[in-house]
Amino acid sequence: MPRAFTQGFKDTATIRNVPLMVNPTGKVFYVNNSGVKLANAKVASNDGDGSFWKPYSTIDHAINQCTAHRGDVIYVMPGHAETITGATGIVPDVAGVSIVGLGTGEKRPIITAATSATAAIPISGANTTIKNLVFKCNIASQNHMLDVKADDVLIEDCEFREGTATGLSFITADTADGDSDRLTIRNCKFHAPTAGNYDNAISLAKDFVGVRIEDCEIYGNFDDAGISVPAGGNAQVDLQIGHCKVVNTLTGQHAIEINSTTNTGMIYNTYCVADTFDTIIDSGGLAMFNALQHDNADQTYGTFAGTVAS
Repeated sequence: MPRAFTQGFKDTATIRNVPLMVNPTGKVFYVNNSGVKLANAKVASNDGDGSFWKPYSTIDHAINQCTAHRGDVIYVMPGHAETITGATGIVPDVAGVSIVGLGTGEKRPIITAATSATAAIPISGANTTIKNLVFKCNIASQNHMLDVKADDVLIEDCEFREGTATGLSFITADTADGDSDRLTIRNCKFHAPTAGNYDNAISLAKDFVGVRIEDCEIYGNFDDAGISVPAGGNAQVDLQIGHCKVVNTLTGQHAIEINSTTNTGMIYNTYCVADTFDTIIDSGGLAMFNALQHDNADQTYGTFAGTVAS
């Protein structure tokens, strides 16, 4: 029988020559319905104990076993797949929980939205981390995949895609002013090439402090922009968009569009593509440093117009 070290290790442990440098502060749970498991592991079941050997079958059940602010971690195993059909299938509502997908490529855990346009994952637990998951849209006019409504949420290393249908948005924060401060979206990919419904990849439709969108790749046909800050979010404080690549293939629309000039922050080291030179970014009052643009229509490229101080 495998030994359980429920209280961690006094000193650093090495397992199969791999050092375990950091012990989680809370409990660790596993989710795996893929059918690929070690020979002596049990079939995934929510009647199990959530261990590596008896994993849970759904992410939401694992979330419900967590305790707020304890630092619990949920590892979602390679090949795991779930379909959500409403706003209650996966609900990250426990503060301080990390949901971490394992695997690479198509063997990362895949979450598919289907059946209803309301299918979404509402994130109401502060300090939630969602990492290395793939999200696919299989329902027309899906409102959004991730609905952020909590402070200090981190969405990292995830991929968002069209599936068999086109939705409206991938990530939105639009419930109330100040309920998603310090949201960070980092190293994520967004892919929505089909002309149709998509308004944006990311939308900040209320006013927040300290949002970061970093190292993201966005490609799609967006009615508004790849990154959109509409009128309801026109008072962002210290919004920073950096090291991103944003392409909007829809004629006459922006790559980044930030409403009004009452926002503060910056856009830096970012590369944007749309069809009308010098309108590819609407900066909404944000400072711009090394923001580059490319015009699909005539292959013109360069920095945004401005004066260089001497």
